[in-house]
Amino acid sequence: GLPHVKLVMTFHIGVPNHNELLHRFLYKRVDSIIAISRFEMLQMYDRLPVPKEKINLLYNGVNLSRFKNTSASNGDALENSIKEQYSIPKNNLLFTSIGNLSLGKGVTEWIKATIEVCKKREDISFIWIGDDVHIDEKYTMEDLKKEVLDSGFSHRIILAGYQTNVPEFLKASDLFLLPARNESFGIVYIEAMAMGLPVIGCNAGGAREIITDGVHGYLCEPNNVESLTATIIRAADNIGALREMGKSNI
Repeated sequence: GLPHVKLVMTFHIGVPNHNELLHRFLYKRVDSIIAISRFEMLQMYDRLPVPKEKINLLYNGVNLSRFKNTSASNGDALENSIKEQYSIPKNNLLFTSIGNLSLGKGVTEWIKATIEVCKKREDISFIWIGDDVHIDEKYTMEDLKKEVLDSGFSHRIILAGYQTNVPEFLKASDLFLLPARNESFGIVYIEAMAMGLPVIGCNAGGAREIITDGVHGYLCEPNNVESLTATIIRAADNIGALREMGKSNI
């Protein structure tokens, strides 16, 4: 007969509840399941009909040939290019976010918090890279753009849509910001850190395993506009410390 082929599984978008009779039968064929964070591993313990010893932790890595800290001169050129493209004042801090425009990524909190920050600070600009193609929410990118336009801060809060040159945006930035509510891991955080950026994430999910508050960046509370607003201002008020965090993240 055929030799036994090892069957290894992993999940990319959450761990489903698979405890029905059919699932218990199918999972008997599984040799190993890869969890990308301890947070996800604990979910697997509760939701999958497999013994714990079959569940193994393996964090995601970064493609350092693409996401790497480049020379200062090259970085200055990229920063000027991105800022010129989006009419961002040269001396403004640039806080960049990357992800689809879904509730799970915290985009609605991001919109409200960035508007509040813009009311209090004139020296920060925000940009979100990502689109609404793969989401099923009660809003579209155009709805979000209208909310920003109505706030009067569309020159400082930019929804840039899908982009292929993500490392260039990160290199032009002062901080990476993603208030995702419950990421299993959050590979964009470590991509930004590899580029020498401090990061803001939520005190939830796998982000807590990546970001130590005050060391790699800052943590805010999930789905909490006030906490996100205060954390952004905290970061901007401590720009010297922020840059030291970025250097230590490389």
